[in-house]
Amino acid sequence: MYKSSLQIFCQRKKWMLPVYSATKDGPDHRPHFFATVTVNGTSFASEVAANSAKEAQNEAARVALLQLGSADASPSEISYKNLLQELAQKKCFLLPVYVTTRAGDVHASTFVSTVEVNQQVFTGIEARTKKLAEMSAANVAYTNLKECRYQPLSVVFMYVLVWFVL
Repeated sequence: MYKSSLQIFCQRKKWMLPVYSATKDGPDHRPHFFATVTVNGTSFASEVAANSAKEAQNEAARVALLQLGSADASPSEISYKNLLQELAQKKCFLLPVYVTTRAGDVHASTFVSTVEVNQQVFTGIEARTKKLAEMSAANVAYTNLKECRYQPLSVVFMYVLVWFVL
């Protein structure tokens, strides 16, 4: 999550995107990873050992955000639409589909969005803009799906088929 926040932070500052590097220490059966991220010419290192390169990179991004003064980024600055799309791709779901409805007068409109992901529909809260309504729906979907251990049927079938053939 910190990697996404750092990327958004860099984009807002009109800086180059962060560049990560990771190193592995320890034996192969129990490796420890450390990472460094370079942002706008300054390098930031992870402070603790991690179990994977991805975790180490996330830790380095956290350190960078703390040093750059953006660690208190509010949840509204997090792009849940991006996070949801990344999660959908990672879990082999179809990409999210948003439907937004407008209510009220033209000068005082409110918007409510729904997003369909993995044949599930999630509804956000009412918002002043279409963008905020979609972000709200994405937040609800992401929060509900990020801990889901669901495997697409095709992946499960593939595992069963491989097991059966072996």
